[in-house]
Amino acid sequence: MEPAQLTDRAVLALSGPQAREFLQGLVTNDLGRLSPGKALYAALLSPQGKILFDFLLVEGDGALLIDCERQSRERLAGKLRMYRLRARIEIEPRDQLGVFVALAGHPQNRPAPYTERAVTFDDPRHRRLPRRSIGALAEMPANLPGPVAYHALRRGLGVPEGSSRHGSISPMRSENTRCHWPGDDALYLSYHDTEWGVPEYDSRALYEKLVLDGFQAGLSWITILRKRENFRKAFHGFDPERIARYGSRDVDRLLKNDGIIRSRAKIEAAIKGAGLWIDIEEKEPGGFTELIWKHVGGRPKVNHFRSREQIPAQTEMSEGLAKELKQRGFNFCGPVIVYAFAQATGMVNDHVTGCFRHAECAALTKK
Repeated sequence: MEPAQLTDRAVLALSGPQAREFLQGLVTNDLGRLSPGKALYAALLSPQGKILFDFLLVEGDGALLIDCERQSRERLAGKLRMYRLRARIEIEPRDQLGVFVALAGHPQNRPAPYTERAVTFDDPRHRRLPRRSIGALAEMPANLPGPVAYHALRRGLGVPEGSSRHGSISPMRSENTRCHWPGDDALYLSYHDTEWGVPEYDSRALYEKLVLDGFQAGLSWITILRKRENFRKAFHGFDPERIARYGSRDVDRLLKNDGIIRSRAKIEAAIKGAGLWIDIEEKEPGGFTELIWKHVGGRPKVNHFRSREQIPAQTEMSEGLAKELKQRGFNFCGPVIVYAFAQATGMVNDHVTGCFRHAECAALTKK
């Protein structure tokens, strides 16, 4: 399958032992969700929480590769170097690499990488967008088609690309265009603008979110959000197969970790849940993802609430899912917690209709 080259895109690489930790402190999305072949859509924030640049991020060639707008790459690199201080990382343009997409055929046919060393990945912004690939320009065929057809497809799906003139995240969203709950907290704003309500189908990520929502019981979500990276480090990246093997020493270790919520009952519930997750993944068609998503028929339910007063705390759906989870042995998963989980993972779109993210998340509905 012959690709098209996105000549208006360029590649910036971050490498070194502290690259991931450095970038996590600056961008909106969660680098814990990044894995080989899986890209993230993220934005770089200023210290005041203003969104400066948005881009796609993927692992490859021994580095974190940023797929960004060509005309913004040097400014983005300059900003990252300014923030770098003493971090042990290298920030360098990769002019020998290009960004490509496959337009022929259905994108879910999952074409093979265009070259042996290319990094090929699904576009995280919309399931109907073609796969992207970052590969060596010297190894690609000459005279490839340009980006015109791709951008026509992208615009037709309502998907942003690059700077604000393409309709990407605006750095100056006023409060009355968002849901009320993030307030003016930069961390909460970025979570609302890039994560909350985005459909999540990855079974490991769903387990992580269910565990964190369980830890939230009796607390506010922002408390958990501020500790999320601590949780990930403490729980080994929320790898269920590793957590399921935790013993008394691990429980004691976690109870001494003041970077997380030190509740024995919730820690033991997370460990128990990991074992249940493994059993479901191994024995049931569709695994944990199917167990969760079947309660909304496999696709997000788009609500049209105009005000926060209309948004329910729980529904028949969350009651049914909570009941099934409890019957299977999960803890800290009552119908209110489960409804918050459903909102966050995009099972329901509860952005109010006046919020700019309502339409953007609705466009991500699984086809």
